[in-house]
Amino acid sequence: MGLRDVKMGAIALFGMAIFSFGIVGCGGGGVDVGATPPAESDRVAIDAANSDAVAATAYQALDVGDIAGGLNPLGKSFKILSDEEPKLKSILAATISLKDMAVDPYADFCDSGTISMSGTQTSATMTFNNCVLGNSSLNGSMILTINSTGTEGTLTFANFTTTMNGEIIASYESLSYIYKFNSSMTEITSMTLAINGYILDGDKRMDFINYKLDMSMSDNVYTISINGYVKENSLNAWIGITTVEAIKIDDSLGNYNYCPIAGKITIGGNGSSMTMTYNNDGSVDVSIDGGVPVHHGTCEWFR
Repeated sequence: MGLRDVKMGAIALFGMAIFSFGIVGCGGGGVDVGATPPAESDRVAIDAANSDAVAATAYQALDVGDIAGGLNPLGKSFKILSDEEPKLKSILAATISLKDMAVDPYADFCDSGTISMSGTQTSATMTFNNCVLGNSSLNGSMILTINSTGTEGTLTFANFTTTMNGEIIASYESLSYIYKFNSSMTEITSMTLAINGYILDGDKRMDFINYKLDMSMSDNVYTISINGYVKENSLNAWIGITTVEAIKIDDSLGNYNYCPIAGKITIGGNGSSMTMTYNNDGSVDVSIDGGVPVHHGTCEWFR
Protein backbone atom coordinates (compact mmCIF):
# COMPACT_ATOMS: atom_id res chain seq x y z
CA MET A 1 0.00 0.00 0.00
CA GLY A 2 1.19 3.53 -0.72
CA LEU A 3 0.79 7.03 0.57
CA ARG A 4 -2.62 7.40 -1.03
CA ASP A 5 -4.03 4.81 1.39
CA VAL A 6 -3.62 7.10 4.39
CA LYS A 7 -7.21 8.35 4.40
CA MET A 8 -8.94 4.99 4.12
CA GLY A 9 -6.47 3.35 6.47
CA ALA A 10 -7.09 5.94 9.14
CA ILE A 11 -10.86 5.60 8.77
CA ALA A 12 -10.58 1.82 9.11
CA LEU A 13 -8.34 2.05 12.16
CA PHE A 14 -10.57 4.45 14.02
CA GLY A 15 -13.62 2.45 13.11
CA MET A 16 -12.01 -0.46 14.94
CA ALA A 17 -10.91 1.62 17.91
CA ILE A 18 -14.22 3.41 18.41
CA PHE A 19 -16.28 0.24 18.07
CA SER A 20 -13.90 -1.49 20.47
CA PHE A 21 -14.72 1.01 23.20
CA GLY A 22 -18.21 1.98 22.10
CA ILE A 23 -17.93 5.30 23.88
CA VAL A 24 -18.57 8.95 23.27
CA GLY A 25 -16.21 11.28 25.09
CA CYS A 26 -14.39 14.52 24.63
CA GLY A 27 -11.52 14.94 22.21
CA GLY A 28 -8.17 16.22 23.30
CA GLY A 29 -4.72 15.18 24.34
CA GLY A 30 -1.35 16.24 23.05
CA VAL A 31 1.59 14.69 21.28
CA ASP A 32 4.59 14.01 23.50
CA VAL A 33 7.74 13.37 21.52
CA GLY A 34 10.19 14.23 24.27
CA ALA A 35 12.61 11.30 24.09
CA THR A 36 16.37 11.90 23.99
CA PRO A 37 17.56 12.29 20.37
CA PRO A 38 20.27 9.92 19.13
CA ALA A 39 23.83 11.21 19.42
CA GLU A 40 25.36 12.47 16.19
CA SER A 41 27.91 9.68 16.40
CA ASP A 42 25.01 7.20 16.14
CA ARG A 43 23.81 8.76 12.88
CA VAL A 44 24.80 7.59 9.42
CA ALA A 45 27.60 9.32 7.54
CA ILE A 46 25.81 10.14 4.28
CA ASP A 47 27.82 9.75 1.08
CA ALA A 48 27.32 8.75 -2.54
CA ALA A 49 27.64 5.05 -1.71
CA ASN A 50 24.73 4.95 0.72
CA SER A 51 22.65 7.87 -0.54
CA ASP A 52 20.00 5.67 -2.18
CA ALA A 53 19.54 3.68 1.04
CA VAL A 54 19.28 6.90 3.07
CA ALA A 55 16.69 8.32 0.65
CA ALA A 56 14.73 5.05 0.74
CA THR A 57 14.66 5.13 4.55
CA ALA A 58 13.37 8.71 4.50
CA TYR A 59 10.66 7.75 2.00
CA GLN A 60 9.63 4.77 4.15
CA ALA A 61 9.34 7.15 7.11
CA LEU A 62 6.85 9.14 5.06
CA ASP A 63 5.01 5.94 4.13
CA VAL A 64 4.41 5.24 7.83
CA GLY A 65 1.40 7.51 7.31
CA ASP A 66 -0.25 4.46 5.70
CA ILE A 67 -2.13 3.54 8.87
CA ALA A 68 -3.81 0.39 7.62
CA GLY A 69 -0.82 -1.67 6.54
CA GLY A 70 2.83 -1.83 5.62
CA LEU A 71 5.50 -0.68 8.02
CA ASN A 72 3.43 1.03 10.67
CA PRO A 73 2.98 0.48 14.40
CA LEU A 74 -0.80 0.68 14.61
CA GLY A 75 -1.22 -1.71 11.73
CA LYS A 76 1.23 -4.16 13.28
CA SER A 77 -0.77 -4.28 16.50
CA PHE A 78 -4.22 -4.56 14.93
CA LYS A 79 -4.36 -5.38 11.24
CA ILE A 80 -1.98 -8.35 11.35
CA LEU A 81 -3.49 -9.81 14.48
CA SER A 82 -7.04 -9.32 13.26
CA ASP A 83 -6.12 -11.12 10.06
CA GLU A 84 -4.55 -13.96 12.04
CA GLU A 85 -6.90 -14.24 14.99
CA PRO A 86 -10.70 -14.38 14.61
CA LYS A 87 -11.01 -13.72 18.34
CA LEU A 88 -9.43 -10.31 17.94
CA LYS A 89 -11.97 -9.44 15.27
CA SER A 90 -14.69 -10.02 17.83
CA ILE A 91 -13.24 -7.49 20.27
CA LEU A 92 -12.73 -4.91 17.56
CA ALA A 93 -16.34 -5.35 16.49
CA ALA A 94 -17.75 -5.22 20.03
CA THR A 95 -19.95 -2.35 21.17
CA ILE A 96 -20.13 -1.89 24.89
CA SER A 97 -20.98 1.12 26.99
CA LEU A 98 -18.71 2.12 29.83
CA LYS A 99 -21.60 1.68 32.24
CA ASP A 100 -21.52 -2.05 31.49
CA MET A 101 -17.86 -2.49 32.41
CA ALA A 102 -18.76 -3.88 35.82
CA VAL A 103 -19.66 -7.05 33.92
CA ASP A 104 -16.30 -7.69 32.27
CA PRO A 105 -17.08 -8.73 28.68
CA TYR A 106 -13.46 -9.66 28.03
CA ALA A 107 -12.86 -11.95 31.00
CA ASP A 108 -12.59 -15.04 28.79
CA PHE A 109 -11.30 -13.31 25.68
CA CYS A 110 -7.60 -14.18 26.03
CA ASP A 111 -6.35 -17.75 25.79
CA SER A 112 -4.29 -16.72 28.79
CA GLY A 113 -3.58 -13.37 30.38
CA THR A 114 -6.18 -10.62 30.76
CA ILE A 115 -7.79 -7.52 29.26
CA SER A 116 -9.25 -4.90 31.56
CA MET A 117 -11.20 -1.72 30.81
CA SER A 118 -11.82 1.42 32.81
CA GLY A 119 -12.88 4.96 32.15
CA THR A 120 -15.48 7.67 32.15
CA GLN A 121 -17.68 9.21 29.51
CA THR A 122 -14.73 11.40 28.49
CA SER A 123 -12.12 8.69 27.89
CA ALA A 124 -11.52 4.99 28.25
CA THR A 125 -8.49 2.77 28.82
CA MET A 126 -8.00 -0.80 27.70
CA THR A 127 -5.09 -2.62 29.36
CA PHE A 128 -3.62 -5.82 27.92
CA ASN A 129 -1.67 -8.00 30.37
CA ASN A 130 0.09 -10.75 28.42
CA CYS A 131 -3.13 -11.37 26.50
CA VAL A 132 -2.32 -14.46 24.41
CA LEU A 133 -4.29 -15.08 21.22
CA GLY A 134 -3.05 -18.23 19.53
CA ASN A 135 0.53 -17.50 18.47
CA SER A 136 0.26 -13.79 19.30
CA SER A 137 0.15 -11.67 22.44
CA LEU A 138 -0.51 -8.05 23.44
CA ASN A 139 0.84 -6.08 26.39
CA GLY A 140 0.33 -2.46 27.37
CA SER A 141 -2.39 0.15 27.50
CA MET A 142 -4.52 1.92 24.90
CA ILE A 143 -6.45 5.10 25.68
CA LEU A 144 -9.13 6.59 23.45
CA THR A 145 -10.88 9.93 23.76
CA ILE A 146 -13.42 11.30 21.29
CA ASN A 147 -15.75 14.27 21.11
CA SER A 148 -19.54 14.12 21.23
CA THR A 149 -19.91 13.66 17.48
CA GLY A 150 -17.01 11.23 17.00
CA THR A 151 -15.36 13.59 14.52
CA GLU A 152 -12.29 14.35 16.67
CA GLY A 153 -10.25 12.17 18.95
CA THR A 154 -6.96 10.85 20.23
CA LEU A 155 -5.69 7.29 20.45
CA THR A 156 -2.68 6.80 22.71
CA PHE A 157 -0.56 3.73 23.39
CA ALA A 158 1.87 3.43 26.30
CA ASN A 159 4.55 0.75 26.77
CA PHE A 160 2.72 -1.37 24.23
CA THR A 161 4.12 -4.50 22.55
CA THR A 162 2.76 -6.94 20.01
CA THR A 163 4.39 -10.37 19.83
CA MET A 164 3.91 -13.02 17.16
CA ASN A 165 5.49 -16.49 17.25
CA GLY A 166 7.64 -15.39 20.17
CA GLU A 167 9.05 -12.33 18.37
CA ILE A 168 8.16 -8.73 19.17
CA ILE A 169 6.88 -7.19 15.94
CA ALA A 170 5.90 -3.80 17.39
CA SER A 171 7.08 -2.05 20.52
CA TYR A 172 6.52 1.56 21.42
CA GLU A 173 7.17 3.45 24.60
CA SER A 174 4.65 5.99 23.39
CA LEU A 175 2.44 6.48 20.39
CA SER A 176 -0.17 9.17 19.92
CA TYR A 177 -2.58 9.52 17.03
CA ILE A 178 -4.80 12.60 16.82
CA TYR A 179 -7.44 12.79 14.10
CA LYS A 180 -10.25 14.99 12.81
CA PHE A 181 -13.01 13.90 10.41
CA ASN A 182 -15.41 16.06 8.46
CA SER A 183 -18.95 16.31 9.82
CA SER A 184 -20.20 13.38 7.73
CA MET A 185 -17.33 11.11 8.91
CA THR A 186 -16.39 10.32 5.29
CA GLU A 187 -13.09 12.20 5.09
CA ILE A 188 -10.23 12.71 7.51
CA THR A 189 -9.32 16.39 7.35
CA SER A 190 -6.24 16.26 9.57
CA MET A 191 -4.14 13.87 11.64
CA THR A 192 -0.98 13.80 13.72
CA LEU A 193 1.02 10.66 14.43
CA ALA A 194 3.88 10.66 16.98
CA ILE A 195 6.02 7.62 17.77
CA ASN A 196 8.81 6.52 20.06
CA GLY A 197 9.45 2.83 19.46
CA TYR A 198 10.11 0.33 16.71
CA ILE A 199 8.29 -1.94 14.27
CA LEU A 200 9.33 -5.12 12.52
CA ASP A 201 8.19 -6.45 9.14
CA GLY A 202 9.92 -9.72 8.28
CA ASP A 203 13.63 -8.97 8.31
CA LYS A 204 13.06 -5.21 8.10
CA ARG A 205 13.04 -3.16 11.31
CA MET A 206 12.44 0.58 11.65
CA ASP A 207 13.05 2.52 14.88
CA PHE A 208 11.60 5.92 15.73
CA ILE A 209 12.66 8.64 18.17
CA ASN A 210 10.60 11.81 18.42
CA TYR A 211 9.00 10.95 15.08
CA LYS A 212 6.04 13.14 14.17
CA LEU A 213 3.89 13.17 11.04
CA ASP A 214 1.34 15.95 10.50
CA MET A 215 -1.14 15.73 7.66
CA SER A 216 -4.13 17.67 6.39
CA MET A 217 -6.38 17.10 3.38
CA SER A 218 -8.14 19.65 1.22
CA ASP A 219 -9.37 19.63 -2.40
CA ASN A 220 -7.90 16.16 -3.05
CA VAL A 221 -4.43 17.25 -1.90
CA TYR A 222 -2.62 15.78 1.11
CA THR A 223 -0.25 18.22 2.83
CA ILE A 224 2.30 16.40 4.96
CA SER A 225 5.27 17.20 7.17
CA ILE A 226 7.51 14.70 8.92
CA ASN A 227 10.13 15.42 11.55
CA GLY A 228 12.20 13.28 13.89
CA TYR A 229 14.68 10.43 13.85
CA VAL A 230 14.39 7.04 12.17
CA LYS A 231 16.69 4.04 11.81
CA GLU A 232 16.26 1.22 9.32
CA ASN A 233 18.30 -1.92 9.93
CA SER A 234 19.93 -1.95 6.49
CA LEU A 235 21.64 1.34 7.44
CA ASN A 236 22.07 0.37 11.10
CA ALA A 237 22.34 4.06 12.00
CA TRP A 238 19.98 6.96 12.59
CA ILE A 239 18.95 9.77 10.28
CA GLY A 240 17.24 12.99 11.32
CA ILE A 241 14.42 14.22 9.08
CA THR A 242 13.24 17.82 8.91
CA THR A 243 10.52 19.13 6.61
CA VAL A 244 11.63 22.38 4.97
CA GLU A 245 8.66 22.73 2.61
CA ALA A 246 5.42 20.80 3.11
CA ILE A 247 5.06 17.64 1.03
CA LYS A 248 2.00 17.52 -1.21
CA ILE A 249 0.33 14.51 -2.82
CA ASP A 250 -2.49 14.96 -5.32
CA ASP A 251 -5.16 12.31 -4.70
CA SER A 252 -6.88 13.11 -8.00
CA LEU A 253 -4.03 11.84 -10.19
CA GLY A 254 -5.07 8.19 -9.99
CA ASN A 255 -4.15 5.00 -8.20
CA TYR A 256 -0.56 4.79 -9.44
CA ASN A 257 0.40 8.46 -9.24
CA TYR A 258 1.09 8.73 -5.54
CA CYS A 259 4.54 10.36 -5.77
CA PRO A 260 4.65 13.78 -4.08
CA ILE A 261 4.21 16.75 -6.39
CA ALA A 262 5.87 19.29 -4.07
CA GLY A 263 7.93 19.49 -0.92
CA LYS A 264 11.45 19.45 0.44
CA ILE A 265 13.04 17.58 3.34
CA THR A 266 16.53 17.60 4.77
CA ILE A 267 18.17 14.52 6.24
CA GLY A 268 20.84 14.99 8.87
CA GLY A 269 23.60 12.46 9.38
CA ASN A 270 26.94 12.26 11.12
CA GLY A 271 28.71 15.38 9.83
CA SER A 272 26.74 15.15 6.60
CA SER A 273 23.34 15.96 5.14
CA MET A 274 21.00 15.26 2.23
CA THR A 275 18.21 17.28 0.66
CA MET A 276 15.28 15.66 -1.17
CA THR A 277 13.15 17.94 -3.35
CA TYR A 278 9.86 16.64 -4.79
CA ASN A 279 8.83 18.12 -8.14
CA ASN A 280 5.37 18.64 -9.67
CA ASP A 281 5.91 15.86 -12.23
CA GLY A 282 6.53 13.24 -9.49
CA SER A 283 10.30 13.31 -9.89
CA VAL A 284 12.80 13.75 -7.04
CA ASP A 285 16.08 15.66 -6.84
CA VAL A 286 18.62 14.44 -4.27
CA SER A 287 21.62 16.50 -3.15
CA ILE A 288 24.37 15.49 -0.69
CA ASP A 289 26.01 18.21 1.41
CA GLY A 290 24.69 20.93 -0.88
CA GLY A 291 26.22 19.40 -4.01
CA VAL A 292 24.80 19.12 -7.51
CA PRO A 293 21.39 17.38 -7.30
CA VAL A 294 20.89 13.94 -8.82
CA HIS A 295 17.57 13.73 -10.64
CA HIS A 296 15.29 10.68 -10.31
CA GLY A 297 12.29 10.51 -12.63
CA THR A 298 9.96 8.99 -10.01
CA CYS A 299 9.75 8.30 -6.29
CA GLU A 300 9.53 4.62 -7.25
CA TRP A 301 13.32 4.75 -7.19
CA PHE A 302 13.19 4.73 -3.39
CA ARG A 303 10.47 2.17 -2.75
